[in-house]
Amino acid sequence: MVARVSLHGMRQDREESIRAFCARVRGQANICKLTTTCPTCAADVNHTDTIIRDVLTRGVADSDIQLDLLGDKNQDMSLEDVVTFIEAKESRKRSASRLLDSHTTDVVSTAASRSRYRRDQRDSRVHKLQSKPQEELCFYCGLAGHGTRAPAKERRTTCKAYGHKCTLCDREHHYESVCKSASKTEIKSVSADTTNTTVTLCSTTDTPHDTTAAALKHHTFDKTTGRWSERRSRAQPHVDVQVSVADFSD
Repeated sequence: MVARVSLHGMRQDREESIRAFCARVRGQANICKLTTTCPTCAADVNHTDTIIRDVLTRGVADSDIQLDLLGDKNQDMSLEDVVTFIEAKESRKRSASRLLDSHTTDVVSTAASRSRYRRDQRDSRVHKLQSKPQEELCFYCGLAGHGTRAPAKERRTTCKAYGHKCTLCDREHHYESVCKSASKTEIKSVSADTTNTTVTLCSTTDTPHDTTAAALKHHTFDKTTGRWSERRSRAQPHVDVQVSVADFSD
């Protein structure tokens, strides 16, 4: 009784094959001498294989294989049949595990490759943007996006300066801010809050009272370009006045 309890308490190790487990159980069973005497013929009957088969069924490590074995339609399998059944199941599971691991590795490798590809593409775009020279501005309006000197047919729809007459050189299709006229004076861009198209800045002259004052030529502010540009003032009405000095000393 003690020997049978010892056998039925044996369990297959997780990494142990079924044949190795069977050999370990058989070694213990040989010590137990699992034989009985037939009451009819007085012959010794060996129950070793039957008990080993039951121990293997009970002690197999994989519960899925154990359920398959217990649910198989052939419940009169010999010890060798049980070992072969379990061995085949273990082999299929190992193959499936390797295939799954290989697939997982491939998926991870593919994901890593895609990630590396996207990173390389991003780095390439960044490099191109960093190495690309600053986009040249339009020769006629000073803005970017439609080339430096686009043909007139294209500028008719893309360039805002097309149709504008420059007040500095009296030529059309360019702004004063980009005019190459020799009489042009560079003025820094300033902001202006106004609803009018242009804002006029009248001229001033220096006076005897302030020797540091300087003459400022007439300028207008163009909302389209956001710049002040030197421009001749429009004709203004004037009145001729004659002035004489009256003597009130008497």
